[in-house]
Amino acid sequence: IDTYQVDREDCGPMVLDALLWIKNKVDSTLVFRRSCREGICGSCAMNIEGQNALACTMGIDECKSPDNALPVMTRKDKD
Repeated sequence: IDTYQVDREDCGPMVLDALLWIKNKVDSTLVFRRSCREGICGSCAMNIEGQNALACTMGIDECKSPDNALPVMTRKDKD
């Protein structure tokens, strides 16, 4: 698992904003789906801290991770 530090002063308030910040400023190989950024299309749906959520509508402050760190996002591959 890779760990990233996000500059909250330079990043928007949503988990998707943090993902975009990481992709643009730290690790261009980070891959995730997104589209509308409005909570309508569901493209950015992911499992965040064990719950299904939309990265574009979930605030970073809503995450339970210490120090408002970006939550661990997991992907379950098909068997």
